[in-house]
Amino acid sequence: MAIFEIASDDTAATDRLIKLREYAEVPSLCCYVLLEQTAVAATLFQREPGGQWIATAHIEGALPLPGLDIAVPLEDLYQGLTFAAPE
Repeated sequence: MAIFEIASDDTAATDRLIKLREYAEVPSLCCYVLLEQTAVAATLFQREPGGQWIATAHIEGALPLPGLDIAVPLEDLYQGLTFAAPE
């Protein structure tokens, strides 16, 4: 199982710390993907054998989802979206 979320400035710390800790308690979860709100970028948290979580950053290409044996093109996750210039 994989969970995808979109991070915002208001929730980024909660998403990266608290939610990851809570999601780690779900035995069937192998991937937690945190998508950036203002750019095409993702952080993949994947469960390693033994339960340790490893984070990797992705800014292009396909996003591998270990444990699910698939890869999703990062651009496809953002298809149809436009980004506003920072204020």
